[in-house]
Amino acid sequence: MATTKSQEWARNLSKRLENSYDSSALIEHKVTSGNNRETQILDILRVILPKKYPLLNNVVIINSQDNETIKFDGAIVDDQNWPRLFADENLIVAPIESIKIVFEIKSNFGKTEVDKIYQEAQNLSGKARAKKENQPKVVGFCYKCSNIKLAYFDFVSNYLNPSNDHPSLICILNVGILCFLQKDGSISKAPNSESLPILLETNEDSLLVFMYLLTEYLCEGQIASTIRRYSSHIYKEMPYFGFEDFFINELKSNPGKLRDFFKGDLDADIRNSYQLAKNSLQ
Repeated sequence: MATTKSQEWARNLSKRLENSYDSSALIEHKVTSGNNRETQILDILRVILPKKYPLLNNVVIINSQDNETIKFDGAIVDDQNWPRLFADENLIVAPIESIKIVFEIKSNFGKTEVDKIYQEAQNLSGKARAKKENQPKVVGFCYKCSNIKLAYFDFVSNYLNPSNDHPSLICILNVGILCFLQKDGSISKAPNSESLPILLETNEDSLLVFMYLLTEYLCEGQIASTIRRYSSHIYKEMPYFGFEDFFINELKSNPGKLRDFFKGDLDADIRNSYQLAKNSLQ
């Protein structure tokens, strides 16, 4: 099927982000190039996402016991109904009840970054309200990933840690989206121990699907389902990959051995590496 206009526009934005990444790579000071990349994607999301709540840069979250989080790269904040407890030109401090989504932006995505995003989800969960379904959602965006197979494996490994809370989704530009599938086949808004960690194989439509999922988090279901019609074919046909239950159980007891099967040929499909790993268990 021919690409839709919404696909083409989102793909053009993705190319702009890729070009920005390549240009900022020439900057020797890594903090400066990292800040530039954070600004680029947050500025684009600020333009394309619904304006129901503002997307703010550099947000620290605090609860009523004075427990603070780290500084998040960005957050969508309900500041129409809740005050900002502190604000200057470089930093916002907001009550946790006002936070809808927090963003962590990574230049490159590997095990260190997977672990960090899970740690941040856990950190935020420890300061959140008692009702899990109302907790702020932790979302990651990454420009590059040298081995998506290994990143998915590490994503699942973190999910299996019973002490961890889970990020809602992680978008890797022009590669895919790591997220969780519910038993009814929908993408989970509040991942739990019964959710299945999956890799949505969105490829060059990753930004478009990322925008759709964030819209679903922020707006009524009717709005999200309506915007989905603008490129309905990609949602109907979108492939995804996930480990089977028996393999996840094996992974709990021997993650080191199984991880090695996903380190190999970067051009090999994840299903080929998975088959080799399964064969080793027979």
